[in-house]
Amino acid sequence: MGGYNDKDIPIYGSKGVETKMAQYITANEAISLTAKYTGYTQEVVKEIVYGYAHIVSEVMKMGYGVKMPLIGRFYLTQRKEQVGRKFKKPLTGEVVDLPTRPAYKKPSFKFTPAFKQDIRDLTEGDSG
Repeated sequence: MGGYNDKDIPIYGSKGVETKMAQYITANEAISLTAKYTGYTQEVVKEIVYGYAHIVSEVMKMGYGVKMPLIGRFYLTQRKEQVGRKFKKPLTGEVVDLPTRPAYKKPSFKFTPAFKQDIRDLTEGDSG
Protein backbone atom coordinates (compact mmCIF):
# COMPACT_ATOMS: atom_id res chain seq x y z
CA MET A 1 0.00 0.00 0.00
CA GLY A 2 1.07 3.51 -0.71
CA GLY A 3 0.24 6.26 1.67
CA TYR A 4 -0.40 9.93 2.04
CA ASN A 5 -0.01 12.56 4.68
CA ASP A 6 -2.42 15.21 5.92
CA LYS A 7 -0.99 17.77 3.50
CA ASP A 8 -2.31 15.69 0.57
CA ILE A 9 -5.92 16.26 1.65
CA PRO A 10 -7.54 19.44 0.32
CA ILE A 11 -9.83 21.11 2.83
CA TYR A 12 -12.86 23.12 1.73
CA GLY A 13 -15.64 25.03 3.41
CA SER A 14 -19.18 25.37 2.13
CA LYS A 15 -18.16 27.76 -0.69
CA GLY A 16 -15.14 25.74 -1.87
CA VAL A 17 -12.78 28.09 -0.05
CA GLU A 18 -9.89 26.54 1.84
CA THR A 19 -10.54 26.41 5.60
CA LYS A 20 -8.89 24.93 8.69
CA MET A 21 -11.61 22.31 9.44
CA ALA A 22 -12.67 20.03 6.60
CA GLN A 23 -16.32 20.10 5.70
CA TYR A 24 -15.96 17.97 2.57
CA ILE A 25 -13.70 16.89 -0.24
CA THR A 26 -14.98 16.20 -3.73
CA ALA A 27 -15.53 12.67 -5.05
CA ASN A 28 -12.64 13.11 -7.50
CA GLU A 29 -10.32 14.18 -4.68
CA ALA A 30 -11.38 11.17 -2.58
CA ILE A 31 -10.74 8.90 -5.57
CA SER A 32 -7.32 10.48 -6.13
CA LEU A 33 -6.37 10.01 -2.45
CA THR A 34 -7.60 6.41 -2.49
CA ALA A 35 -5.59 5.69 -5.63
CA LYS A 36 -2.48 7.17 -4.02
CA TYR A 37 -3.08 5.18 -0.82
CA THR A 38 -3.77 1.82 -2.51
CA GLY A 39 -1.46 2.07 -5.51
CA TYR A 40 -4.31 1.41 -7.95
CA THR A 41 -5.01 3.75 -10.86
CA GLN A 42 -7.63 6.46 -10.48
CA GLU A 43 -9.73 4.79 -13.19
CA VAL A 44 -9.83 1.49 -11.26
CA VAL A 45 -10.61 3.24 -7.97
CA LYS A 46 -13.35 5.32 -9.60
CA GLU A 47 -14.97 2.17 -10.99
CA ILE A 48 -14.85 0.54 -7.56
CA VAL A 49 -16.22 3.59 -5.72
CA TYR A 50 -19.10 4.15 -8.13
CA GLY A 51 -19.76 0.39 -8.26
CA TYR A 52 -19.93 0.25 -4.46
CA ALA A 53 -22.29 3.25 -4.34
CA HIS A 54 -24.54 1.55 -6.90
CA ILE A 55 -24.57 -1.71 -4.92
CA VAL A 56 -25.40 0.12 -1.66
CA SER A 57 -28.25 1.93 -3.41
CA GLU A 58 -29.68 -1.22 -4.98
CA VAL A 59 -29.38 -3.30 -1.79
CA MET A 60 -31.13 -0.61 0.25
CA LYS A 61 -33.92 -0.40 -2.35
CA MET A 62 -34.45 -4.12 -1.70
CA GLY A 63 -34.93 -3.31 2.00
CA TYR A 64 -31.54 -4.32 3.43
CA GLY A 65 -28.84 -2.42 5.32
CA VAL A 66 -25.16 -2.31 4.40
CA LYS A 67 -22.19 -2.30 6.81
CA MET A 68 -19.04 -0.34 6.01
CA PRO A 69 -16.08 -1.69 8.00
CA LEU A 70 -14.53 0.80 10.44
CA ILE A 71 -17.00 3.59 9.56
CA GLY A 72 -20.61 2.57 10.15
CA ARG A 73 -23.70 1.20 8.48
CA PHE A 74 -26.47 2.26 6.15
CA TYR A 75 -29.91 1.17 7.31
CA LEU A 76 -33.60 1.89 6.81
CA THR A 77 -35.83 3.46 9.46
CA GLN A 78 -39.59 3.10 9.42
CA ARG A 79 -41.48 6.40 9.39
CA LYS A 80 -45.07 6.49 10.62
CA GLU A 81 -48.03 7.58 8.57
CA GLN A 82 -48.79 11.27 8.93
CA VAL A 83 -52.49 11.81 9.25
CA GLY A 84 -53.97 14.48 7.01
CA ARG A 85 -55.35 17.64 8.57
CA LYS A 86 -56.72 21.06 7.81
CA PHE A 87 -55.04 24.29 8.79
CA LYS A 88 -55.68 27.97 8.34
CA LYS A 89 -53.06 30.20 6.68
CA PRO A 90 -52.41 33.07 9.11
CA LEU A 91 -52.05 35.80 6.46
CA THR A 92 -54.92 34.94 4.15
CA GLY A 93 -57.26 33.00 6.43
CA GLU A 94 -57.56 30.37 3.70
CA VAL A 95 -58.20 26.83 4.96
CA VAL A 96 -55.82 24.33 3.39
CA ASP A 97 -56.24 20.57 3.41
CA LEU A 98 -53.01 18.58 3.94
CA PRO A 99 -53.37 15.02 2.61
CA THR A 100 -52.36 11.97 4.59
CA ARG A 101 -48.80 10.90 3.92
CA PRO A 102 -48.38 7.12 3.98
CA ALA A 103 -45.79 5.32 6.10
CA TYR A 104 -42.43 4.87 4.39
CA LYS A 105 -38.85 3.80 4.99
CA LYS A 106 -36.11 6.41 5.17
CA PRO A 107 -32.41 5.71 4.49
CA SER A 108 -30.11 6.53 7.41
CA PHE A 109 -26.46 6.13 8.38
CA LYS A 110 -25.01 5.34 11.80
CA PHE A 111 -21.32 5.78 12.56
CA THR A 112 -19.48 3.23 14.69
CA PRO A 113 -18.71 4.32 18.27
CA ALA A 114 -14.97 4.04 17.56
CA PHE A 115 -15.23 6.33 14.50
CA LYS A 116 -17.24 8.90 16.46
CA GLN A 117 -14.70 8.79 19.29
CA ASP A 118 -11.80 9.26 16.86
CA ILE A 119 -13.46 12.37 15.42
CA ARG A 120 -14.31 13.66 18.89
CA ASP A 121 -10.69 13.17 20.01
CA LEU A 122 -9.35 15.01 16.96
CA THR A 123 -11.73 17.96 17.28
CA GLU A 124 -11.93 18.37 21.04
CA GLY A 125 -11.48 22.00 21.94
CA ASP A 126 -12.23 23.26 18.40
CA SER A 127 -14.85 25.99 18.37
CA GLY A 128 -16.18 25.57 14.89
